[in-house]
Amino acid sequence: MANYHLEVDYVSRKYGGSPAAKIAYQRGEKIRDNYFGKIYDYRDRQDVLHAEICLPPNAPFEYIDPQRFADEVDRAEKRWDSRTLREIIASLPNEPELELRDYIDIIKEYIVDNFIGSGMGACVAIHKGENKNPEKNNPHVHILLTTRAIGSEGFSPKKNRDWDKRANVRVWREQWARVQNRAYERKGLNIRVSHESYIMQDKEREARKYLSRWDYELEQRSIHTIRGDDNRKIEIRNRENEERSYTRNR
Repeated sequence: MANYHLEVDYVSRKYGGSPAAKIAYQRGEKIRDNYFGKIYDYRDRQDVLHAEICLPPNAPFEYIDPQRFADEVDRAEKRWDSRTLREIIASLPNEPELELRDYIDIIKEYIVDNFIGSGMGACVAIHKGENKNPEKNNPHVHILLTTRAIGSEGFSPKKNRDWDKRANVRVWREQWARVQNRAYERKGLNIRVSHESYIMQDKEREARKYLSRWDYELEQRSIHTIRGDDNRKIEIRNRENEERSYTRNR
Protein backbone atom coordinates (compact mmCIF):
# COMPACT_ATOMS: atom_id res chain seq x y z
CA MET A 1 0.00 0.00 0.00
CA ALA A 2 1.38 3.38 -0.98
CA ASN A 3 1.64 5.70 1.99
CA TYR A 4 3.71 8.67 3.00
CA HIS A 5 5.19 9.26 6.41
CA LEU A 6 8.28 11.17 7.49
CA GLU A 7 9.09 12.68 10.86
CA VAL A 8 12.14 14.60 12.02
CA ASP A 9 13.41 14.73 15.61
CA TYR A 10 16.62 15.15 17.61
CA VAL A 11 18.68 12.98 19.91
CA SER A 12 19.37 15.33 22.83
CA ARG A 13 21.44 14.81 25.95
CA LYS A 14 19.10 17.16 27.77
CA TYR A 15 16.40 14.49 27.61
CA GLY A 16 18.70 11.52 28.13
CA GLY A 17 19.28 10.91 24.43
CA SER A 18 22.29 8.77 23.59
CA PRO A 19 23.86 8.24 20.13
CA ALA A 20 25.08 4.83 21.28
CA ALA A 21 21.60 3.80 22.44
CA LYS A 22 19.99 4.92 19.19
CA ILE A 23 22.58 3.25 16.99
CA ALA A 24 22.49 0.00 18.97
CA TYR A 25 18.69 -0.15 18.96
CA GLN A 26 18.28 0.67 15.30
CA ARG A 27 21.04 -1.64 14.05
CA GLY A 28 20.39 -4.48 16.49
CA GLU A 29 23.93 -4.37 17.85
CA LYS A 30 25.90 -3.95 21.05
CA ILE A 31 27.34 -0.44 21.49
CA ARG A 32 29.12 1.16 24.45
CA ASP A 33 28.04 4.62 25.57
CA ASN A 34 31.27 6.19 26.78
CA TYR A 35 29.54 9.45 27.72
CA PHE A 36 26.88 8.03 30.07
CA GLY A 37 28.94 4.96 30.93
CA LYS A 38 26.43 2.36 29.73
CA ILE A 39 26.26 -0.57 27.34
CA TYR A 40 23.29 -1.09 25.04
CA ASP A 41 22.77 -4.56 23.62
CA TYR A 42 20.03 -5.25 21.06
CA ARG A 43 21.60 -8.20 19.27
CA ASP A 44 18.41 -10.22 19.73
CA ARG A 45 16.52 -8.05 17.22
CA GLN A 46 15.32 -9.97 14.17
CA ASP A 47 13.70 -7.19 12.16
CA VAL A 48 16.73 -5.27 10.83
CA LEU A 49 16.94 -5.78 7.07
CA HIS A 50 19.94 -3.59 6.35
CA ALA A 51 22.26 -1.21 8.21
CA GLU A 52 25.15 0.95 7.11
CA ILE A 53 26.94 4.22 7.78
CA CYS A 54 27.30 6.65 4.89
CA LEU A 55 29.96 9.35 5.02
CA PRO A 56 31.22 12.28 2.93
CA PRO A 57 34.06 11.19 0.60
CA ASN A 58 36.78 12.89 2.67
CA ALA A 59 35.58 11.64 6.09
CA PRO A 60 37.91 9.38 8.13
CA PHE A 61 37.29 5.82 6.95
CA GLU A 62 37.23 4.45 10.50
CA TYR A 63 33.98 6.35 11.17
CA ILE A 64 32.22 3.64 9.20
CA ASP A 65 32.43 1.48 12.33
CA PRO A 66 29.24 2.08 14.40
CA GLN A 67 31.09 2.09 17.74
CA ARG A 68 33.62 4.62 16.47
CA PHE A 69 30.84 6.67 14.89
CA ALA A 70 28.96 6.86 18.20
CA ASP A 71 32.15 7.72 20.10
CA GLU A 72 33.08 10.53 17.73
CA VAL A 73 29.57 12.01 17.73
CA ASP A 74 29.71 12.20 21.53
CA ARG A 75 33.29 13.46 21.57
CA ALA A 76 32.40 16.38 19.30
CA GLU A 77 29.82 17.70 21.78
CA LYS A 78 30.87 19.40 25.01
CA ARG A 79 27.57 20.64 26.44
CA TRP A 80 25.40 18.57 28.77
CA ASP A 81 22.30 19.54 26.77
CA SER A 82 23.72 19.11 23.26
CA ARG A 83 21.69 17.85 20.36
CA THR A 84 23.97 15.10 19.18
CA LEU A 85 22.08 13.73 16.17
CA ARG A 86 19.09 14.50 14.01
CA GLU A 87 16.75 11.54 13.42
CA ILE A 88 14.50 10.92 10.45
CA ILE A 89 11.99 8.07 10.50
CA ALA A 90 10.28 7.46 7.17
CA SER A 91 7.97 4.81 5.78
CA LEU A 92 9.06 2.76 2.77
CA PRO A 93 6.80 1.50 -0.02
CA ASN A 94 4.89 -1.66 0.91
CA GLU A 95 4.55 -2.98 -2.61
CA PRO A 96 5.44 -6.57 -3.62
CA GLU A 97 7.26 -5.27 -6.70
CA LEU A 98 9.84 -3.43 -4.57
CA GLU A 99 12.54 -5.45 -2.87
CA LEU A 100 15.28 -4.69 -0.35
CA ARG A 101 17.63 -3.59 -3.13
CA ASP A 102 15.05 -1.02 -4.21
CA TYR A 103 14.74 0.24 -0.63
CA ILE A 104 18.51 0.68 -0.41
CA ASP A 105 18.58 2.55 -3.73
CA ILE A 106 15.78 4.88 -2.58
CA ILE A 107 17.56 5.67 0.68
CA LYS A 108 20.99 6.10 -0.92
CA GLU A 109 19.61 8.52 -3.49
CA TYR A 110 17.82 10.45 -0.77
CA ILE A 111 20.70 10.82 1.67
CA VAL A 112 23.36 11.54 -0.97
CA ASP A 113 21.30 14.30 -2.58
CA ASN A 114 20.11 15.90 0.65
CA PHE A 115 22.72 15.23 3.35
CA ILE A 116 26.04 13.64 2.40
CA GLY A 117 26.77 16.34 -0.16
CA SER A 118 26.43 18.95 2.59
CA GLY A 119 28.97 17.18 4.80
CA MET A 120 26.67 15.23 7.09
CA GLY A 121 27.25 11.62 8.08
CA ALA A 122 24.28 9.24 8.14
CA CYS A 123 23.66 6.03 10.09
CA VAL A 124 20.94 4.07 8.30
CA ALA A 125 18.83 1.10 9.41
CA ILE A 126 15.92 -0.50 7.54
CA HIS A 127 13.31 -2.34 9.62
CA LYS A 128 10.75 -4.87 8.37
CA GLY A 129 7.76 -3.46 10.22
CA GLU A 130 5.95 -6.80 9.86
CA ASN A 131 2.27 -7.23 10.61
CA LYS A 132 0.13 -10.39 10.75
CA ASN A 133 -1.69 -8.91 7.76
CA PRO A 134 0.99 -8.40 5.03
CA GLU A 135 -1.01 -5.54 3.53
CA LYS A 136 -0.43 -3.62 6.76
CA ASN A 137 3.32 -4.20 6.90
CA ASN A 138 5.17 -1.01 7.67
CA PRO A 139 8.73 -1.24 6.31
CA HIS A 140 10.55 1.90 7.36
CA VAL A 141 13.97 3.47 7.66
CA HIS A 142 15.73 5.22 10.53
CA ILE A 143 18.30 7.80 9.45
CA LEU A 144 20.56 9.33 12.10
CA LEU A 145 22.26 12.47 10.81
CA THR A 146 25.21 14.27 12.34
CA THR A 147 24.60 17.84 13.46
CA ARG A 148 28.18 18.75 12.48
CA ALA A 149 29.89 18.42 9.13
CA ILE A 150 32.56 15.71 8.83
CA GLY A 151 35.82 16.52 7.05
CA SER A 152 39.20 14.87 6.70
CA GLU A 153 40.10 15.89 10.28
CA GLY A 154 36.84 14.63 11.74
CA PHE A 155 33.88 16.64 13.02
CA SER A 156 33.77 20.37 12.45
CA PRO A 157 34.32 22.45 15.61
CA LYS A 158 31.26 24.52 14.67
CA LYS A 159 27.73 23.41 13.92
CA ASN A 160 26.08 24.47 10.69
CA ARG A 161 23.03 26.31 12.01
CA ASP A 162 21.52 26.51 8.53
CA TRP A 163 20.69 22.81 8.91
CA ASP A 164 18.31 23.71 11.75
CA LYS A 165 16.08 25.92 9.63
CA ARG A 166 12.45 24.84 9.46
CA ALA A 167 12.45 25.27 5.68
CA ASN A 168 14.83 22.33 5.36
CA VAL A 169 12.28 19.96 6.84
CA ARG A 170 9.80 20.83 4.12
CA VAL A 171 12.44 20.22 1.45
CA TRP A 172 13.42 16.89 3.00
CA ARG A 173 9.78 15.78 3.08
CA GLU A 174 9.25 16.76 -0.53
CA GLN A 175 12.42 14.97 -1.63
CA TRP A 176 11.38 11.79 0.18
CA ALA A 177 8.20 11.66 -1.90
CA ARG A 178 10.14 12.31 -5.09
CA VAL A 179 12.68 9.50 -4.64
CA GLN A 180 9.88 7.03 -3.90
CA ASN A 181 7.96 8.14 -6.98
CA ARG A 182 11.05 7.72 -9.14
CA ALA A 183 11.34 4.16 -7.83
CA TYR A 184 7.71 3.51 -8.76
CA GLU A 185 8.41 4.85 -12.25
CA ARG A 186 11.43 2.57 -12.67
CA LYS A 187 9.23 -0.39 -11.78
CA GLY A 188 6.49 0.73 -14.17
CA LEU A 189 3.98 1.13 -11.36
CA ASN A 190 1.12 3.59 -11.63
CA ILE A 191 1.47 4.62 -7.98
CA ARG A 192 2.53 7.95 -6.52
CA VAL A 193 2.85 9.46 -3.03
CA SER A 194 2.73 13.10 -2.06
CA HIS A 195 4.30 15.04 0.76
CA GLU A 196 1.59 17.69 0.49
CA SER A 197 -0.97 15.75 2.52
CA TYR A 198 1.54 15.46 5.37
CA ILE A 199 2.39 19.15 5.30
CA MET A 200 -1.28 20.12 5.22
CA GLN A 201 -1.79 18.07 8.37
CA ASP A 202 1.11 19.60 10.30
CA LYS A 203 -1.23 21.65 12.48
CA GLU A 204 -3.63 18.73 12.93
CA ARG A 205 -1.08 16.20 14.13
CA GLU A 206 -1.56 15.14 17.72
CA ALA A 207 1.53 15.92 19.77
CA ARG A 208 3.41 13.07 21.43
CA LYS A 209 3.74 13.07 25.20
CA TYR A 210 7.00 13.96 26.90
CA LEU A 211 9.01 11.00 28.19
CA SER A 212 10.88 11.35 31.45
CA ARG A 213 14.47 10.18 31.40
CA TRP A 214 13.43 7.04 33.30
CA ASP A 215 10.66 6.28 30.79
CA TYR A 216 13.06 6.96 27.91
CA GLU A 217 15.65 4.53 29.24
CA LEU A 218 13.03 1.82 29.75
CA GLU A 219 11.74 2.32 26.21
CA GLN A 220 15.30 2.12 24.86
CA ARG A 221 15.51 -1.34 26.47
CA SER A 222 12.21 -2.29 24.76
CA ILE A 223 10.32 -2.10 28.08
CA HIS A 224 6.96 -0.47 27.46
CA THR A 225 5.87 2.43 29.65
CA ILE A 226 2.44 4.05 30.01
CA ARG A 227 3.57 7.21 28.21
CA GLY A 228 5.40 5.17 25.61
CA ASP A 229 2.22 3.19 24.90
CA ASP A 230 0.28 6.47 24.69
CA ASN A 231 2.76 7.77 22.12
CA ARG A 232 2.45 4.62 20.04
CA LYS A 233 -1.34 5.06 19.98
CA ILE A 234 -0.88 8.72 19.01
CA GLU A 235 1.40 7.72 16.14
CA ILE A 236 -1.18 5.21 14.90
CA ARG A 237 -3.89 7.89 14.96
CA ASN A 238 -1.64 10.39 13.18
CA ARG A 239 -0.70 7.83 10.53
CA GLU A 240 -4.35 6.91 9.94
CA ASN A 241 -5.17 10.60 9.51
CA GLU A 242 -2.31 10.96 7.03
CA GLU A 243 -3.52 7.98 5.01
CA ARG A 244 -7.08 9.33 4.93
CA SER A 245 -5.75 12.70 3.80
CA TYR A 246 -3.65 11.03 1.11
CA THR A 247 -6.70 9.14 -0.19
CA ARG A 248 -8.73 12.36 -0.35
CA ASN A 249 -5.97 14.17 -2.26
CA ARG A 250 -5.01 11.48 -4.80
